[in-house]
Amino acid sequence: MALLCYTFFGKAYFTNLKILVPATLAAVVLIIVFWRLHLYADQFFRKKFVNSDQTQNRIALSLLFHFGIDLVVITILFLWADAVHFLGYTFSWQSYISGLLVSLCDNVAVNSFHEGVYIFENWKRTLIEAEELKKLALKNRLARLRNQTDPHFFFNSINTLSGLIEVNEEKANRFLDEMCNVYRYLLRNEPDTFVPLHKEINFIRSWIYIAQTRYGSSLQVTIQSNVQAQNFSVPRLSLLAFLEDMLDSHIIDKKTCFKVTIGVKNDCVEILHSAHKRKPSENYRHNGQIEEVKTMHRLLGLPPIEEQTNGNVKTIQIRLHHSVTDHEHL
Repeated sequence: MALLCYTFFGKAYFTNLKILVPATLAAVVLIIVFWRLHLYADQFFRKKFVNSDQTQNRIALSLLFHFGIDLVVITILFLWADAVHFLGYTFSWQSYISGLLVSLCDNVAVNSFHEGVYIFENWKRTLIEAEELKKLALKNRLARLRNQTDPHFFFNSINTLSGLIEVNEEKANRFLDEMCNVYRYLLRNEPDTFVPLHKEINFIRSWIYIAQTRYGSSLQVTIQSNVQAQNFSVPRLSLLAFLEDMLDSHIIDKKTCFKVTIGVKNDCVEILHSAHKRKPSENYRHNGQIEEVKTMHRLLGLPPIEEQTNGNVKTIQIRLHHSVTDHEHL
């Protein structure tokens, strides 16, 4: 503002109060009018060019329009001031060109600032939308993971329970309690994607009891003592997905015991199992649980789940977290 007035009146603008006050007031009014014109123009171009791939076109056309407004308004202003001898002003090409340059430089600076604010607001809104979409995707995948839990496991459990009632009532009651624990956990509609490791392990213990009752001595599962003592959290149902996949994809019979060990090592929950003969692909009920769990890990920004086979033992490592509260509202 001061520079524009200086291009009109030179040093007199700063030394003569009779010029300083009215010229400043006139400049303030002019800047307000300028600002409103540029604001309407920005709003128009932002509505016209919405997509991110149109940003260059929007900025280029916007600058051309703003420069055009500046050229017209500054020209009219200088001619009017000369015509009415506003505060004794007399037109000169030097003052006119200087006024244009000052106006154009101010225009570039102000538009750069407004464009920066606009880009930042868009970026912030995009981050919020992406986070909401990620939360929604995680909830949907968790619900899908619950729904994908092997239905054959339920019916096999009912058949096993029916057989136990006739043979061993006490064992049947224990089996029913563990079965209730499993399905209570599966049907629990909690928003948390992460759960304390000890809760997940307690659920897995109940699930293992049901599976071992069905398979008998053919299945041996060991949960190491260091698992319960660890202050970790784990994505819900991650362990179940891999355990179900193990039983579904391998041949388990009385000839060779299928051994599974669950423990914690290097901030990972480790699942080790013997590399038994796999079922033929046509007999393997592949329901996509493993892919769902891996996708959940990717959406959460977690390290990928590692799977490796060393001799007759396959190892699965799932990264754990020291704090549950960091993710409890995902």
